[in-house]
Amino acid sequence: MKLCEVISKVKSIFSSVTNATFIKKVFVWCFFLLVSFSSIQGQNYDNIIDDLHQELRTHPSKDKTRVDLLNDLSYAYRRSAPAKIDAFAQQALELAKELDYLKGKAMAYKNLGIAKYKLGNHPDTIIALYQKCYELSKIGGDYYNQAACLNNIGLSYRYRLQYTEAIQSFQSAYEIHEKYLPLDRLRLLIIGNMGQAYTNMDDHEDAMLYLEQVITLAEQQNNEAIIAMYMADYAFAQYKGGKAKEAVKTMLKYLPMTKGIGDYQTFARATRLLSDIFIEEGQFDKADHYIKQGLRISEQYNFPVQKCQLMLNRSKVLMDKKKLVAALEAGEYAYGCAEERMVHLQQMKAAKHLLSIYLAT
Repeated sequence: MKLCEVISKVKSIFSSVTNATFIKKVFVWCFFLLVSFSSIQGQNYDNIIDDLHQELRTHPSKDKTRVDLLNDLSYAYRRSAPAKIDAFAQQALELAKELDYLKGKAMAYKNLGIAKYKLGNHPDTIIALYQKCYELSKIGGDYYNQAACLNNIGLSYRYRLQYTEAIQSFQSAYEIHEKYLPLDRLRLLIIGNMGQAYTNMDDHEDAMLYLEQVITLAEQQNNEAIIAMYMADYAFAQYKGGKAKEAVKTMLKYLPMTKGIGDYQTFARATRLLSDIFIEEGQFDKADHYIKQGLRISEQYNFPVQKCQLMLNRSKVLMDKKKLVAALEAGEYAYGCAEERMVHLQQMKAAKHLLSIYLAT
């Protein structure tokens, strides 16, 4: 079944429910479900990392279990420290090759792709790593990593503005996951990434369709990490749909959650989207407040792509304040780092803004 068909079916089911007693029972059931699972889902990224480090210290043997722990630790850093994703994935790959451990090699290639993606490496390098993961996973009959790596290939295509290929890859990932695996975090990521692809295409109506779906499912599973990851995009789609006040309210409500669970990448991205809104609304002082917060996090945890985007918005704020020399410097930085990392959409936005500065000077 196509992802869009699933969403349509879910919406039609809920729209047909009118019985008040049934609805009350559903809400009661959801409440107890949330309470039951809160201790499991509430653990943040930093706690998980600490636990995995402890497990790794108590398991020095060079075996498959150690490979799995190294891969798990590598992946655990995905929202906070890209360089550490790379370091632990390299260790996992080296040991997996030594042991000829197929699944361990596939997961290590996936994690290396994630690291290179977040560090702003060339898209061809990133896709090649994910492709190795996918091929090894097919050989091993590992449907989870097949879906995961197709999802990540979709992210890489989206990064290159190849949206048709990105959506096809997300759809393939979804179909494998739906056929062979139960609903879990990975399927939510695939749905959410599809929504972000439509956001990047300025198709905010379709973006809202997928983002509403992923947030609804995440709320049902009490998964704060997924809610935090896609709430900023949901709010931005709200804004593009003409709901400016609701969008800002949504972002300000959920922004502290991203830092609270240790998702520093999403915090930086959310501050950029929030500053986008304030800039479009002409509220440059408010924009600058969140840009500074985002830049601090981007620099502290090494998220270069987010820093590129925030520096562009910083340049826009400086231009509004008539500080054209500083605006030019920040704009040129934004253009240069986007060019270096092949972030074409960001590069085009920076070029357009630089033209405005040149005309003003």
